[in-house]
Amino acid sequence: MKKLLLFGLLFLIMIQFILGCNNYYYKVTQIDYKNQPSTDIQTLAIGRNVILHDLSSQNSFTLTNLNTHSSQDEVQFNVVSSSTEELNHDQVAIKNKGKLDKKQYSGKYNEMHIYVDDMDSLENEKYVLKTDRIEKINVIEFDKKKTSNKHLTTGLLIGGGVIIGFFVIAGISFAAVGVM
Repeated sequence: MKKLLLFGLLFLIMIQFILGCNNYYYKVTQIDYKNQPSTDIQTLAIGRNVILHDLSSQNSFTLTNLNTHSSQDEVQFNVVSSSTEELNHDQVAIKNKGKLDKKQYSGKYNEMHIYVDDMDSLENEKYVLKTDRIEKINVIEFDKKKTSNKHLTTGLLIGGGVIIGFFVIAGISFAAVGVM
């Protein structure tokens, strides 16, 4: 009986560990920059990876040294890397209600995604972007509370299932012994 209980507890811990390691949850704040141009881009970018998306060509650029002019009408930056592959962690998180699968998306994202309608308006030598070209901004952050709550709920459900299963098996065993 003790071996069965110990096996059940080890099984519960193993399942909880497997399920707990596969999902992270995120908060995605969507800012419609066209209707809220007073949003301070430089403040939003502090401590975050900044990714610039071109809506027309689906190109993505990773940015550093993001600075806004005092008049808030231009943003200066350096391009670290460019990718034809869409870096769309924010869109996947919105679509999946904040859930990203760790197998597909490794790491904990803390990013700001800036969407621009037309990249042709960039001055390539200076890397200056007029803020009126910005369509929207998505800020994605790791949601520790939701992730912890989901893992706790999953653990409680699995634990309850193991306990109920234990009592059902024990009841069947005792009924079989009593019938003989």
